[in-house]
Amino acid sequence: DGFDWLHHHELAHEWWGNLVTAPDWNDFWIHEGFGSYMQALYIEDILGKEAYRARVDRYVASFRNEVPVAPRESHTTDEMYFSTRGSNPDIYSKGAAILHTLRYAMGDSLFRVALRRFAYPTAASERATDGSQAHFATTDDLLALVNQLTGDDYSDFFEVYLRTAALPRLIEERDGSRLMLRWHDEAAPGFSLPIEVAVDGDIVRVEMPGGRGELALPSPDADVKVDPNGWVMRAR
Repeated sequence: DGFDWLHHHELAHEWWGNLVTAPDWNDFWIHEGFGSYMQALYIEDILGKEAYRARVDRYVASFRNEVPVAPRESHTTDEMYFSTRGSNPDIYSKGAAILHTLRYAMGDSLFRVALRRFAYPTAASERATDGSQAHFATTDDLLALVNQLTGDDYSDFFEVYLRTAALPRLIEERDGSRLMLRWHDEAAPGFSLPIEVAVDGDIVRVEMPGGRGELALPSPDADVKVDPNGWVMRAR
């Protein structure tokens, strides 16, 4: 990618690890997932959106979905960094991809405000130069911040992607000139996340209140691609 990824990742720890620190190992995706996602954002800045998407695709390809990324109960280092198959990449790669999907859900501008506010919760912390700006932060703190900024409740989003291991399933059904979409997730039955659909090359955003959405197609043989840009994590 034209840069030293390991150096970049460890430099991210100097930011998120020293400025924003998880008080328990169960929230260490805040270090590893954020650090990995910063690489994708850097790639997007220097190489463009296609390179960014390629990096996110690499993260998605490495998921194991064996254990939650951010379990509620306290964990040891080994419990978070290893699974039954050895080292567990999910707090890195899945954590980064969760931020990718959160960016889509919030919108780019508001998502970047959330990143900044997570690092600097107050105006005083932005001005500080004596180390007092360093603070502990948890997954629940991030949820509260996202809720505050958006005015919406992202509890189901965090429950589905961070608190449980399995990814939600998006059920797609087509009946002539109708496309019907339905989210299915046992951990959060009311899970709802809008989905982009490309219809004959034109992208439409389908809202899914209550986890269901429907789209009228121009014809029964219209070319349809759900989530063409790969924004939304779901079971395949």
